[in-house]
Amino acid sequence: MKIRLADNLEINMEDFKREGIRVAILAASGYGKSNLAALFIEQSIEQGLQALIIEPISEFHTLKARYPNVVVFGGPYKDAPLDPDAHKLIIDFLDKSHASAVICLEDIEDEYLQKQFIAKLLYGIYRRWAKLRRPLLLVLEEADEIAPEIATKESFDSRRKVALIMKRGRKVGIIPILITQRPADVAKSALSQANIIFFGCFKAPQDLNPRAGVMFLAKKLHIPITEKEVTELKPGEFYAWIKREVIKIKAYWRKTPHGGETPIVQVKPIPPKLGKPLEDLRKQLEQLAIKRRKEQDIIAKLKKELEEKEKKIKELEEEIKVLKAVKEIPIEVKAKPIEIPVKTSSKSEASVVAEPKKVELSLDLIPIPVRRCPTRGAVEVYCYLKKAGGWVKPSEIQRNVGLPLTRIKKILKYLYRYRLLNAKWRPGKIFKEVRLRPDRYA
Repeated sequence: MKIRLADNLEINMEDFKREGIRVAILAASGYGKSNLAALFIEQSIEQGLQALIIEPISEFHTLKARYPNVVVFGGPYKDAPLDPDAHKLIIDFLDKSHASAVICLEDIEDEYLQKQFIAKLLYGIYRRWAKLRRPLLLVLEEADEIAPEIATKESFDSRRKVALIMKRGRKVGIIPILITQRPADVAKSALSQANIIFFGCFKAPQDLNPRAGVMFLAKKLHIPITEKEVTELKPGEFYAWIKREVIKIKAYWRKTPHGGETPIVQVKPIPPKLGKPLEDLRKQLEQLAIKRRKEQDIIAKLKKELEEKEKKIKELEEEIKVLKAVKEIPIEVKAKPIEIPVKTSSKSEASVVAEPKKVELSLDLIPIPVRRCPTRGAVEVYCYLKKAGGWVKPSEIQRNVGLPLTRIKKILKYLYRYRLLNAKWRPGKIFKEVRLRPDRYA
């Protein structure tokens, strides 16, 4: 089988029988990557080779304008819907029908599910073709998204499977073609396996980067092209590195319309031999979609129940905190009105401590934030402030309540944070005097 790409370039598959063909097409947007890939696809299909194209947005659906045995999965021009779990059904269809296919990933919106679908599909094809041993042209559009140099959680599996296809695909009959406009972002473990590379025009510094971009690849593989030569290429022109030689070509124009320029095309009818298998596949995919929707409904219901239970748990935790706070209150405070010493003007400081004035305050009248205070003694401090009524210094609270001053300050900060106190301040944000706010828990 021969693929003629330009007046001065024809690729004979027999010349690569031992090492296999692994192609990389590198060029900036608008410089003919898809056109060159279409030449490979069109001529392969015309010579009886099965082709599979995986693309992020609909573009190669226009192949149906000329080749009726091309089936489109997903996207706006689909023959059958696409589901994240449809990889096995698609592999079975390709195996039995011998049809070519375009898989448009637009139907799978979630990035993680999309990359997982690609990984499962590529690995499934590799395993199936290891048994079939028949040629398959595999075209991967936007390879920098499927197999990035820096793998993310979403792309880790798909990156490994692309590298596997590039390294071992020839043994099972797979002919991979990687297409990218960002060579610096493609995994070098996959890109460096290509033995036919087409260099189109690049102008952006990050794409020409000698440490990661297209010039890095040229240097690593000892390809004799310069940055100036790459930047001066016109649309459709490429430097083809093949058999350790560099040839400058002007690629032919494709036979089918360009998907980016012609979104609506007149498609050929599906041939009768593909009609029934495709209809059966549609039904299976629809059933898969219904099953997925049901699963999603169940998941949504379980999520809602989980949220309600988590909310209930939080409420119970709050109640437990209250109960713990109440449990820490001394028994005499729970059993009878709280006795808080209050200073009077007619007695000395010593007599005040010795003869405290009893203050009766029921536990039910103490605000919940006070009872939840993690610092012990908050109830006594609150009751004293309640009885005092006016402005009180922290040192006065210490003398009358009998708690350490550092603990009293912690309690006052807590009460102030819950807007239970008014405060006067000393420099350094230190309490000078405090009093209960009359508008809170009156």
